[in-house]
Formats: sequence, structure tokens, C-alpha cells
Amino acid sequence: MHPVSNSSVIRAVTVIGYVPKSNSLFQYTGMIMDTSNDIAVLILAAGESARMGEPKQLLPWKGTTLLGNAITTAESVNAGNIYVVLGAHSEAIEKSIDLNDVVSIYNPNYKSGQGSSLSCGIDYLLGQQKSYKGVIITL
Repeated sequence: MHPVSNSSVIRAVTVIGYVPKSNSLFQYTGMIMDTSNDIAVLILAAGESARMGEPKQLLPWKGTTLLGNAITTAESVNAGNIYVVLGAHSEAIEKSIDLNDVVSIYNPNYKSGQGSSLSCGIDYLLGQQKSYKGVIITL
């Protein structure tokens, strides 16, 4: 067991996910350690949602949207270090969701797949003056 420093907080979080094969959403609730400014949260939201037929990021969920809920969850765990990678539908998403408290990163290669969004986000983080001990990656 690792000791928890005074600057760390254990929090309950809820993560919402999508399973393409069954076209269904799932919800996971668990515990996470918040080390505040040492961890970045990278939300990958650049997909085209081709099978869905509409932007998955903007689907309604719990009084907001899927992406809005992901941002709210990230804020409850790690306020201040939240990055969202956008690609397809970026203009519609930026008009529909308040991104003022997060850093929006545009992936021009979003059609190349999720790996390109991950690479784009990590490259962006590596180019920042701030260094992080880790990155939480979520969809």
C-alpha cells in the first residue's frame, strides 16, 4: 500500500462510455486519487460518429451532453488541467458546449483514427511549459 500525501484526495468518479458493437452506453463508478496539478486529463472527442449518424459528443446525457458530462466529471476530479481533443464536428461542439474551463485542441488528422487524437493530445501536452506526473485519458 502506498501512502497518500496530504495534497492527495481520494474521490468517487463516474465514467460514461460507449460500446460500438452493442450500440450502448455504460456507466462505471469508482475511486480515483486526485493529485491536483500533477495530473492532466485528456478527453478524446474528435471522432466522426459515423455509425451513430450524429455527433456522439452532443448526445444528451444527465442534463448535459456526453462530452459535457465527461468535462464535468474531469472537473470534479482534477480542476484546471483538462484538455479536450476535437476534430470532426468541432465547430458544432464548440458552439454547443461551454469549453471555457478546458483547453480545446484541434486534431486535423481525426480521420486517421483515435490514435491520431491521442498523439495530437500528448504532443500538445509535451509542448507545454508545465510538466505532469501522469495523464488520465478518457473518451
